[in-house]
Amino acid sequence: KIKEGVKFHNGDTMTADDVAYSLNRAIGLATNADISEMMADAVVVDDTHVTLNLKYAYGPVLNILTNPNFAVVSQKYVEECEANGTNFGRNPMGTGAYKFVEWINGSSITLEAFEEWNGGDVPIKNLTYNFITDTTTAAVSLESGDADLLYGSDSADMVRMVDNPDINVMATQSSGFYFLTLNTESELLSDERVRKAIAMCIDRQEIIDGGQDGLGWATECPITPGIFGYQEDFKATATDPEGAKALLAEAGYPDGITIKFICPEANYYSRPAQVIQEQLRRGGINAELTIMERGAFDTDLSNRNFEMSYSFIGASYPDADNIVYKLFHSQYANTTGQTNMANVVDEEADRIVETARKSSDSEERYALYGELSALNDANAWYIPILTSTNSIVASAQVGGVTANSGSFYYVSDYTYQPEAE
Repeated sequence: KIKEGVKFHNGDTMTADDVAYSLNRAIGLATNADISEMMADAVVVDDTHVTLNLKYAYGPVLNILTNPNFAVVSQKYVEECEANGTNFGRNPMGTGAYKFVEWINGSSITLEAFEEWNGGDVPIKNLTYNFITDTTTAAVSLESGDADLLYGSDSADMVRMVDNPDINVMATQSSGFYFLTLNTESELLSDERVRKAIAMCIDRQEIIDGGQDGLGWATECPITPGIFGYQEDFKATATDPEGAKALLAEAGYPDGITIKFICPEANYYSRPAQVIQEQLRRGGINAELTIMERGAFDTDLSNRNFEMSYSFIGASYPDADNIVYKLFHSQYANTTGQTNMANVVDEEADRIVETARKSSDSEERYALYGELSALNDANAWYIPILTSTNSIVASAQVGGVTANSGSFYYVSDYTYQPEAE
């Protein structure tokens, strides 16, 4: 059922036609393929109702519809943008509490309150999001009063800011986790004994302590803690560097191996990767670590131009299917894009993720994800490492701020009380 009287930022009234158009547009976007596969189409029923038809029953579908990728847009405005060559993504318009004002590339995005927002008046009228690539510089900006909020602070800065009485640090478990991908198309890593040897070198808590300043949760299955399907009691391969050496010798590498290892340059990738590099050395594995600019890393990861990588995957809605289907299903193997980067082609993995996706029995689905966790651990396609904190740091003058596992923040809920003169 469509709420009546909702306005777009240009003053037009949102209609059922806009809602159906928006859903069909979202279903058709390649960027949404992994979360819209179960959707057939949306059809207008009458002025206040739209039906979304599914190809098969899918329990988490309502969660998907709350994702920003499925936000309602104006059919008229989008079609005008397409006709005159305007980039809708850089000139967005919706029905939310704030409307777009300006985007200065590489510098800032400015928004202002939408007076006709159906949610009512908002306390904060003007917003400027500044892009500061260096996390420590961003933290200093908040501490000096040049900024009021900070998204995604570095763990090293968090330790300092927690003790600042003028700052509130809020953190929660992230909706995603960091992990190693072992590319099975690599000649070296096509041998599961070599992959298992790598897994036997990993000490997750040591990585958290040394690479994350002690902030994070050890994650042993390929599902994020806190979302449906996470295996609370699952234990991955135990740390055993000497056992790793023996397994390498069995695989024909008595003198160890050298492997090419890539990660992005941000501290929350590079620092844990350096700890992992040292752990592998103890097991007779020389990991040649290349710390890359993010764009170059994404390109190599998408093109499978690597042997081992350290990266992150997040759940855009709280269900394991959103993570495991694109990591393990063979339809994504040997393609481009950041899905099935390990190039897993396994009938059992396909059976598990397909059955779990289409089952309406939560107990059956949970058990299947336990099977998948064990299968992945036995084959060491992916080695889950840790779940980090999602943090938001705010000046004490800003109220109503809460941390969010998916990094969805609603400034319309915030208040601002400037210091007295």
